[in-house]
Amino acid sequence: MIALLGNVALSLAIVFLLPLIGDYSMRSQRAMTCHHVSILIAVLLLILAFITNDMSIEYVSMNSDESLPLVYKVVALWGGHSGSLLLLTFMMSSWVWFYHHLNINLRLYGLAIVSLLIILLWFSNPFSVNMVHLNSTGLNPLLQDMGMMIHPPILYLGYIASVLPFLLVLTKPKLVSQDLVSVKKISAIALSILTLGITLGSWWAYRVLGWGGYWGWDPVENASLLPWLALLGLHHAVLTKDLRNTQRFALLGFILSIFSTAMVRSGMLASVHAFAHHLPSLICLLAYLAATIIVGVIYWIRHRGERLRVPWAIRLHFGIVIFLISLFCLTIVLPSITSLWNMPIIINERFFQKIMMPILFLILFGLGSYLTYQPRSLAIGTLIGLIYAYMTKHYIDAGAIAITVTILTTLYLKPKRNNAHIMFLALVSFILLNAQMSEQQDMVLAVGEQDEGVILHDTLDTKGANYIEKTLVIEIEGHQLSPSMRYFPKHDIATSVPAISHSFISEWYVVVNSMVDTNIWSITIYHQYWIRWIWASALAIAVIFIQRARKHV
Repeated sequence: MIALLGNVALSLAIVFLLPLIGDYSMRSQRAMTCHHVSILIAVLLLILAFITNDMSIEYVSMNSDESLPLVYKVVALWGGHSGSLLLLTFMMSSWVWFYHHLNINLRLYGLAIVSLLIILLWFSNPFSVNMVHLNSTGLNPLLQDMGMMIHPPILYLGYIASVLPFLLVLTKPKLVSQDLVSVKKISAIALSILTLGITLGSWWAYRVLGWGGYWGWDPVENASLLPWLALLGLHHAVLTKDLRNTQRFALLGFILSIFSTAMVRSGMLASVHAFAHHLPSLICLLAYLAATIIVGVIYWIRHRGERLRVPWAIRLHFGIVIFLISLFCLTIVLPSITSLWNMPIIINERFFQKIMMPILFLILFGLGSYLTYQPRSLAIGTLIGLIYAYMTKHYIDAGAIAITVTILTTLYLKPKRNNAHIMFLALVSFILLNAQMSEQQDMVLAVGEQDEGVILHDTLDTKGANYIEKTLVIEIEGHQLSPSMRYFPKHDIATSVPAISHSFISEWYVVVNSMVDTNIWSITIYHQYWIRWIWASALAIAVIFIQRARKHV
């Protein structure tokens, strides 16, 4: 019954799009509301199917089981491809419905969303009924975490907000002043949401995956940066009243959001994050992406704004954003393309560590290119750089620290401060300090053994709702930590649960690797510095973007 009602709701969402083909009128507004409510009903019906354990629906049986805690049954909605696409479609309709006063051409919106609804109904239907009984394996154990509750929805909400500037520039090739104000507000809101989503993703991976760091340069992580960079370029283009770049980044924002969704949610990327694999949906989303690119290119050829004579520093900013987007796109796509010819190119964390410092210098050069420096700022930056070089003997890092502090001090001393740039530079400073100060050590310990100040006191056996857990009781320099290994019998998967003990600027992070022998364990110990300050800086940037958006209400 739920499956039938869900399919009816999705079908009605398409039917209610028909009046939108006409002019924007009260009738089309009512149709837009009915269309939006239809998708909302479909989302609620799928949640109800998970809560009631309706295993007759294939998507439910693949992503849930009766032993799954209630909260994760709701979260399972976006645990696979079909539910994620349904959630993304609902968020797209929510953005457009909420901002209908922008007088967006709803015909264009109808064409944009009807394609997603057709994919949902015919190629990736979350309400498909099982023809045969399937043994449910339930939600992936890595996703059974509180991070799963908040990170994906917030990220999708930020992704799909880019549809509004996209539709607005397609509707109005010549944006007027009021349109620019609207785009400025929307881009600030979207940047705030995306910054929050990316930060939460970093925190989630740190807590769950046992990487011991805030960023693993995983292709899925890098894909989340693409829409963020496009929206950042859009926001700065509007601030400088550059119509040409406003159009460029408005088009790029939505295209890159679809690109990131297609790469992440269809299993094309080899990643621990890419847990949804569905070839028909991948083909459909790539076709949708191709159509979106074609529309964007045609629009750009016909309606792109005139090239303004702007200061070279502003042109440099936009050039850096385009370069970073191109670099991340290349590193995401190239391994997948070369693997088709059995010549896979591996682009891993070591590659990004090698290019990180040149990219950082490029970003710092862009940030500092428009400033007038005072002797006091130069003196403070140089002094701190020299002290850092003397203490660490890392001269390239010292140069980056010196430049960062110089720009940061200059921005702080300006009468009108740019708080977003100040917090970004604080973020850069904490990243540099983290890279320099953090340490990692692998060791093997038996119960009761002590090595280099690390003591393995005992092991404890516990049992959860759907897993068996072995917990180690470890002491490091007076800090008690309890990392564990969880075994999920239904999935036949063992996962490591890190233990964290943090202080003001540093924290101990312990991961259990494996049991070497009876009561002998292999563990990895990380001593991280400034990691929570990195997240705090990112969250501060998100708050600043929200404050900017409120100024344009």
